[in-house]
Amino acid sequence: MSKDEVWYNDIAGSLQFTRTATNAETTYEVGRVVSDTIKSTVRSTGIGDWYITFDGSEANSIKGIAILGMNTGTWVTLEAQGDDADFAGAPAATSNFTVRTRALYQYNAASRKVEPATRYDAYIKEDWGYQDYRIKFNSTAVSYYDIGRIYIFTESETCESSSAPNVPAGITTVSSIIDGEGGQRVKVPKFQQFSYNMQFRGINRTQVDYLEKVLPLNPSLVWAVDGIDGQLVFGSIESTVPQAAGKVFDNKVSMTCILTESL
Repeated sequence: MSKDEVWYNDIAGSLQFTRTATNAETTYEVGRVVSDTIKSTVRSTGIGDWYITFDGSEANSIKGIAILGMNTGTWVTLEAQGDDADFAGAPAATSNFTVRTRALYQYNAASRKVEPATRYDAYIKEDWGYQDYRIKFNSTAVSYYDIGRIYIFTESETCESSSAPNVPAGITTVSSIIDGEGGQRVKVPKFQQFSYNMQFRGINRTQVDYLEKVLPLNPSLVWAVDGIDGQLVFGSIESTVPQAAGKVFDNKVSMTCILTESL
């Protein structure tokens, strides 16, 4: 049984932030870092020091930042920064990211199949309250940076879990129909959705009542699984199932959530 965390209440896409990147390839603009799927990426035009900045209009208290679906895990610098003066000088605070490996499934246009592709996630956990946030990237292992979802969370919950998120409870392939060679109609898989049973154990009834109300209202969240290499699961809660009253012991209960991740 592992000690897990659920990170939620993402503000990266809020209207109070203006999002900018040092540079970006056409059609890979910076707004893609707050999309609902990890494979929708922002891509730099080269390497060297590269920044994604969230310029705020007021102070924002956060618990941490997650980066999901990067094209490399080898960094000269992968650093979160916080400041109240538009980074006019040295940032007021910095923190280095912890990197994990993820198995990401992506659509290959050449083979017309959804295929596994190694990507990387990273996170920091910091109780910060700055107006502006930015992430500094620098790597010599690639020719450009390709970054999926950036998630700035303001809330987190800790739970014990016996779930194995590397084994999805269900997989759904979302497809479209195109005209193939010879005029035939061909079904092409575009992306997959993975469903996980996320179990909260050893929490009290107050937490259950709160989570049942709050989690389904969040468009997305990050499930951080401790002790399982490479597991930051990004998705949305489809339903919550509180356990039967007979399973209550010492005012501790369990709750199961169905988490769906779109890749």
